[in-house]
Amino acid sequence: MKVRMKFAKTGPLMYVGHLDLLRYFQKVFRRAGVDIAYSQGYSPHQILSFAAPLGIGVTSEGEYMDAEFHSTKSSEEMLAQINAACQTPFIKVTEFVELKEGAKKAMAAVAGADYRVTLESTEPSLMQCLTSVENFLQQPSIFVLKKTKKGETQWDIRPFIHDMRVDGQSITMRLTTGSVNNLKPELVMESLFAFCGLPYDNLSFRVHRLETLLWKEEEGCFAPLSADGHRIML
Repeated sequence: MKVRMKFAKTGPLMYVGHLDLLRYFQKVFRRAGVDIAYSQGYSPHQILSFAAPLGIGVTSEGEYMDAEFHSTKSSEEMLAQINAACQTPFIKVTEFVELKEGAKKAMAAVAGADYRVTLESTEPSLMQCLTSVENFLQQPSIFVLKKTKKGETQWDIRPFIHDMRVDGQSITMRLTTGSVNNLKPELVMESLFAFCGLPYDNLSFRVHRLETLLWKEEEGCFAPLSADGHRIML
């Protein structure tokens, strides 16, 4: 049985890297005593993979991981059992769904993500970023310098900013995410700072991922990664 889980990663755990998070969940599933599947061979490991790992210093309430189970209880019971084994308030599994037949793996399914970027102060220069968002988006092209293995090239990020709006002292944005075109909110903020004529300071704002999204071709819209599954009712 293939399962997709949504979880939140907050507080000081924003400084925990992807590999440490993987090891953490391996221990959680062992403590929880769930019937997770293991690979075959001389060094068996839990069949577990993540969608779009976060960068260091970013919190989230929209992270996803896929796993295989031999058997499960209902979604509600599995959530209670797993969260009891997490032993920290900074990690919480919020959804547990069985994937439909033929669903892509989480990492391959990712097409976008929603972020909330919150400014750390109310300095007039930073407030200028908020008032400039509409004009920033009206640009037909937004070029940034992108470093690749072959050198540096100009990359137009405007097609990959699907939405960007101001909410109080925060900017909510929907960006293309994935293995091909992966636009990070920090790069958007760097471009916004440059547009406002301000020196870029990545300590002047906090980034929080709200949701990780897939693209529903038949409907022509984004949807949460959990849309490829259904709750287990027993």
